[in-house]
Amino acid sequence: MSTGQSVKFLETKTFLEGRDIDTYSPDEMYSLIARQEAKVAKLNAITHKPESLKKEMAVIDSQLIQLIVYLDAKEQAVST
Repeated sequence: MSTGQSVKFLETKTFLEGRDIDTYSPDEMYSLIARQEAKVAKLNAITHKPESLKKEMAVIDSQLIQLIVYLDAKEQAVST
């Protein structure tokens, strides 16, 4: 069955906050990154951090790194 259109045999979708990441504009991505960084900065201002807070901050940091790696890889794939 060929319709002349190229169809991917297998495709993986990535979701960010429940939304297909491909639907985010660059400005939305930058705003999201800035909000998460601001959250970490606010939490980092707490002098005496319980372990639960340290873990939450580590999770947010890890998520930011994953997002940036994803965006960089996507940009690299587009430019090659």
